[in-house]
Amino acid sequence: MAIRKPKMRQHPHPRKQFSVIEDPWVAGWVDWMTSTLTAEEADTPLWPHGYPAFYRLWDKTLGEMGLASLHLTPGSLRAGGATHHFLKYQDVPRLRRRGRWRVEGTLEHYVQEGLYALQLLQLQVRGQSIVAELCLVGKRLLNNENLEAPSLNERSSAQRSARR
Repeated sequence: MAIRKPKMRQHPHPRKQFSVIEDPWVAGWVDWMTSTLTAEEADTPLWPHGYPAFYRLWDKTLGEMGLASLHLTPGSLRAGGATHHFLKYQDVPRLRRRGRWRVEGTLEHYVQEGLYALQLLQLQVRGQSIVAELCLVGKRLLNNENLEAPSLNERSSAQRSARR
């Protein structure tokens, strides 16, 4: 797929890039979208309505799917895709070329953010309440040097009440 105005278009990156579509579903969708276009039509943007219209559609779609509370952005797709590819293949050079990252540190940022979000989603409700309680205890300790850490009995009591 040709990309005429890539995000990373500073030197030494070219002003026109390409990306290989490896997923059969995405390749089929692109083929379906473009198979009947004339040469002139093929030169038009995939989404000609601008960013504000796209973000409104994005937010509406997430709301209808019940995912608005996740606060996802279109950029989340990049981090999610990078994380998925990293977990599946463990092939950083291929992922770097695929995502067109010039600096590996930027790619690492996406993967770290994605793995963090994935871990949070995998925590069970009970685990989340325990972590929240520990965070509150930590805040109290940081704000009051005279406060002692809770005893094991106090922590067990807090865990039991969190389960209720």
